[in-house]
Formats: sequence, C-alpha cells, structure tokens
Amino acid sequence: MIREEKKRVVGFKLEGVAYNTSNLLLRLLRYEPGNKKINIICRGIHIKVSGIDNMIIKCDDADILEVEDYQLPYGDIMEMYLPFNVKSIDSISKKLANRIDKDEMFNKYNSIVLIGVGEGGLYLINAAKFLHKRTVRIATIATPFKGTMMADERFVRHKTKNPIDKMIYKMIYEEIKKKYHFPNRIVSGVKLVSDIQYYYLAKHRWINFVASHGTAKTVKEALQYRLAKKVLNSSDNDGLVSVVSQDCDRKELDKKYDIRASHDESLFEALEYFKG
Repeated sequence: MIREEKKRVVGFKLEGVAYNTSNLLLRLLRYEPGNKKINIICRGIHIKVSGIDNMIIKCDDADILEVEDYQLPYGDIMEMYLPFNVKSIDSISKKLANRIDKDEMFNKYNSIVLIGVGEGGLYLINAAKFLHKRTVRIATIATPFKGTMMADERFVRHKTKNPIDKMIYKMIYEEIKKKYHFPNRIVSGVKLVSDIQYYYLAKHRWINFVASHGTAKTVKEALQYRLAKKVLNSSDNDGLVSVVSQDCDRKELDKKYDIRASHDESLFEALEYFKG
C-alpha cells in the first residue's frame, strides 16, 4: 500500500486531541459508541500542542496519519505522542496507565491493545508496571530494547569518515534526526531500557515484532540502510535499530514475529497480524 505523505505543520491545529499534558498527548482518530476494543498506537513521534486551541507548537518531521491509513477493520483508534523532553520513562508510562485504569472513557472496552513502534514500544511495555486494574495486549515493533547507536550523533559522525559515507551522512542523517528527534535522546544508551521491569508483563499478553530490512523501495531507503549498517557494525537492522537490539528474549514474551520491513514501514507490516 502506498500512503500519501502528510506532514504535521507548526501553526496548524491537531484534530481529535483527547488528552494533553506535558508528559502525554492522546489523539482519538476513530470513536464509535458500540466499539468494545481500542487500539492505542504510539509511533514514537514527538509533538507539542497548545493546551488552549490544540495548535501545533513543535513537532517531528514525520507523517501525520488518519484513520484510513491504519486500515484496521474494527475497534476505536487512538494515537499517543511523546514530549520532546522526556524526564523519565516512568513519567510517560505512569500517565498512560493511570488514564487507562481511571478514565471513564476506557470503561466501555473489553479489549485494549497497546501498539508501540521504536522508542514508543519502550513506554508501552513499561506501562504494565502501573496498570493495576486493566489487562491489556501489548505489541512492540522495531523497539530498541538495548538502544541504538544511530541515536548518538557523535558516534555516527565518527563511523562515517570516508568520502562516500560522509556524503550519505549529509544526505540522510539530518533528515533522520528531524524525523525521530535524536538530539539528546536517551534511547542511544541503556538508561531507559534498564528502568523497565519486565516481570510486570506476566499478567498481560505481549508480542514482539523484529524488523529487518527487506528490498529497498527507494534510493533514499537504500542509503539509510547502508548508513545504519556502517554505524551498527554490519549488524542486520531496519535502517535504524539492529535486530540484536530488537530481539528481546524474555520469559514474559508470548510470541515473537520476524518481519521484513524498514523502520518506517514496520508498523504497517505488523498491523497485518491484527487484521486476521
């Protein structure tokens, strides 16, 4: 499926905002009174919206998606966005868990599915620590459980010193930083990951999708994969996170799926599982 690119633009209104604080922004894309299931999707996008009129103040250079882009056949759909300055993993995960446990809007659901891509997956699995009333399904997709050195700009520059790699760095990496808000991100190290207490996931259902790059669809995608391969010491990866970092071998994990997709496309490849 080819999706039309739709960029968020600073100064425009973000429609469907259901909850907005300094730690958590929730946007409702589809809501039908009779639905008993909700899919809460966090693509790891950072955005800041005015609390008065929902105008976009600051945002990643990432695509905005609408309900039709997800092509999920049933259930309500909510998007979760991240703040630019993350104080701790708990500050976000606890806020989400409290909403699910205590907010009346979630009372009608028999099934709550948390779907997290990349950095977003880390906050969703950590939310299990704070969920006291509800049991959920959690899907992590292309999630950097061990971090990714692609988020460390100095390290990337160090690994790209020959002329060809320097050229690719200038063409690709600046765009990657804007899309994923890499400057000063804690996902380059292990601090965020070490804070997760996985045993809380035992009462929930958790599946993990490990993405590795398939055939590049564009020259830009091929160049990003080459750059990631160089930075990640030739490790197989999705263009951003190594397979080794995504492959979380935990006893609390119900199932693992290997998918062939770039980091950007991994969500849509994994969503095919939820359509069955």
